[in-house]
Amino acid sequence: MSDDIKAFIDEINRRTEEEAEKIISDAEEKAREIIKQAEEEANKIFQHEASSRLKLLRRRIIGKAEMDARKELIKAKNEILEKIYQLSLQKLEQVARGTSEINYSEVLTRLIEEAIISLDEDEVLIEANERDKEYLSVNLHRIENELSQRLSRNIKLRLSDNTINVLGGVIVYNPSRTKIYNNTLEGRLNIVFQRYRNILGRFLFK
Repeated sequence: MSDDIKAFIDEINRRTEEEAEKIISDAEEKAREIIKQAEEEANKIFQHEASSRLKLLRRRIIGKAEMDARKELIKAKNEILEKIYQLSLQKLEQVARGTSEINYSEVLTRLIEEAIISLDEDEVLIEANERDKEYLSVNLHRIENELSQRLSRNIKLRLSDNTINVLGGVIVYNPSRTKIYNNTLEGRLNIVFQRYRNILGRFLFK
C-alpha cells in the first residue's frame, strides 16, 4: 500500500473517531443537560408539593387547634352557666324554705294568682310539694278571700291529692284538667335562664 493511500485511510479513521467522539460527547452533554433539567424540574415539583402539603398540614393543625379551643371555651362557658344555675336553685330553695329575707308565703300566693289569671278560671286545682301543701291546706280559705278581693271575682281553690317533687311553687289546672299552668320555682327559673342564656354567655366571653 502506498504511503499516500495509507495516509488517506488514516485520515479517514481519525476523522471518523473524532466524529464519533464528538457525537458521543454531544450525546453525553445533552444527557447531562436533560438530567439537570429533570432534576431541577423534580426539585421544583418536590418543593411545590412539599410546600403545598406543609401548608395543608399547617392549616389542618391550626384548624384542629382552633376547634379544640372553641370546644374548651364552650365547655368552660357551660360549666360556668351550670354553676350559676345551681346557685340560683340554692337561692330559690332558701326562699322556699323561708331561710331568706323574701316572704315565701306571699310569693306562693302571687304564683297562684298569676296562674289563675293565665288560665282565666275562677275555680282551680292546685298541685304542690308536701311542705307547701301543708301550708296551703291551713291557709286556703284566707288565700281564696285575698285573691277574690284582688281579682274582683269569687275565686275557689282546691288542693290536689297529688304531691309534686319541686322546690316550691305550684302547678295549677282548671277543674277538668284541660288547661295547665306550670308556676313552679324551677319552671320559672328555666324560662328566665333559657331566655338569658345567650346573654350570659356573651357577657362571660366578650
